Amino acid sequence: NTGSLGEPQNFGVFPNGDTNWDGNMFNLEVVNDVAVTGMFLHIRVNAIRRVQVYIKDGTFEGSAFSEDDWGSPYLDVEVLGQGYGSLTTIEPDVFGSLALKAGENKSFYITLVGEGRDLVMTQTADFNGVLVFNS
Repeated sequence: NTGSLGEPQNFGVFPNGDTNWDGNMFNLEVVNDVAVTGMFLHIRVNAIRRVQVYIKDGTFEGSAFSEDDWGSPYLDVEVLGQGYGSLTTIEPDVFGSLALKAGENKSFYITLVGEGRDLVMTQTADFNGVLVFNS
């Protein structure tokens, strides 16, 4: 969830992905000042899962296998997965508020700790494919 002047916008995953993995990385190019106040995940099981969200400046390209590049998690929380085809929400009271400025480029790495490949993602045909665009 993102908000600009109180108007909520959504970006990120869709509930129709078909790739299961241990984590998901994506880049966010900030067009307007926003406050990220929550997140949707697609967790394929109806069970409690520990989620970690990492955020870094710039692209994730070149950092996919470098733990040091990501530092400490922005968020480390347990959530109840809603199962395949449904989105699991990390609410604002848990996520907090992350202020991002226009022109910033951030990378997000979302992973489920201790469980195998329950995070579902949507892939693009190429590395720089755009899944969602909100202006």
